[in-house]
Amino acid sequence: MSKRCHCGIRGEGLIRAFQPAQFDSVRFTTPQSSQAPLTKQQYAEIAEAFDFYDRDKDAKLSHEELARLIRSLGQAPTEAELRQIIAATDTKNVGKVDVNQVTACMERMYAHPIDKAARAKHAFECMDQNHTGSITAADLRHFLTTIGDKLTDDQVTRLFQEGQIAEDAVLNLEAFSTLLGV
Repeated sequence: MSKRCHCGIRGEGLIRAFQPAQFDSVRFTTPQSSQAPLTKQQYAEIAEAFDFYDRDKDAKLSHEELARLIRSLGQAPTEAELRQIIAATDTKNVGKVDVNQVTACMERMYAHPIDKAARAKHAFECMDQNHTGSITAADLRHFLTTIGDKLTDDQVTRLFQEGQIAEDAVLNLEAFSTLLGV
């Protein structure tokens, strides 16, 4: 019986940062009192990103702008996780969030560090359907062009070129993790 996997592999998410489904055990409701405060630099980065993505300068971000801000700050939630984050951040469901809501959102996200290596290992295991400890470049191309936020063949070709992966290569977990920058 083959193992069915729901690892949320997304083309660009896989390539960009390959961050784990960090929100599976974290419900975005209210901040927890045990959260460590952010550094001044983190607050400054959030404020700078907020200002950058607030294109119409109304001191609010749309859900799409919030998603871009989150990703620009090094997070790479899946679409399902992003919907959960947005719902918890835009509690009044008005379609826009202010800087205080965004800051609280990022505080919650930063409070739960990401284990990129574990996420890469899980994705690799999902792709290693025969449990051999390796995947072919062709299989990786197939996954990246058919699952989640699909990459084009040209994007995968560029990725392989940048990672110096031959089309006939066989990747183990270490090579796969290196390709992802983990």
